[in-house]
Amino acid sequence: MEGWQPIGTAPRDGRTILVYLPTGAGHPTRQDHVIAVSWTNVFWSRTAGWQPGWEMPYSGIKGDAPTHWMLLPEPPERPAV
Repeated sequence: MEGWQPIGTAPRDGRTILVYLPTGAGHPTRQDHVIAVSWTNVFWSRTAGWQPGWEMPYSGIKGDAPTHWMLLPEPPERPAV
């Protein structure tokens, strides 16, 4: 699988993926972002949602606000030492 996929097909198994957030998707000060997230189920709050890697869970990404997703690319090779 390559390229952007509809968000409804995104894995919700905890793995980290890239998502596309259009303007106004819960982040009013940001515009059109691609960020790394993972789907998180939190039993104590009885909610689930996309958790950004740099913030606390449920910090503004609402429901299926991302419209598309893709797998993370392979990391770059480490330089030889």
